[in-house]
Amino acid sequence: MEVNQIKERDVAAPGGVYRFGNGLNGNEYLTRGWGEPEKGFVWSEGKAGVVTLPGVPGRCSLAISLWGYVPAGSPAQEVLIFVNGKLKTFRVVHEKTIIGIEDVSSGAEDMEIQFYIPQAVSPKQAERTNDARVLGVALVAIVAEQI
Repeated sequence: MEVNQIKERDVAAPGGVYRFGNGLNGNEYLTRGWGEPEKGFVWSEGKAGVVTLPGVPGRCSLAISLWGYVPAGSPAQEVLIFVNGKLKTFRVVHEKTIIGIEDVSSGAEDMEIQFYIPQAVSPKQAERTNDARVLGVALVAIVAEQI
């Protein structure tokens, strides 16, 4: 799925599109480990961030749009993604990317998506700026589709 294929749809229906950033609908699902929403995205702050979405009956697939904080001289950012406590994927990201996760079972319960970024680092440490936040990934959107 391409970034421009992520379209708005009713988030009350099974699944939905959750966008993150200033004034966007996904912000209410940011559980912990996230900074203040910025224009069109939100940074993870620290080595882990959690998003808790409403459960999707049966099985679903996820498409997660994000990019890694990659300071000068670093090739990419590693991210492990867990859904309801189970490791679903490990990726190395730098540019904006869509990560697809197929065949996720959430049932009627909430779906907890945890992002673990072991190499998160502050721009202050990595690039000698005044920004002391520990950044890992910038989350743009999550699409949950019932399958």
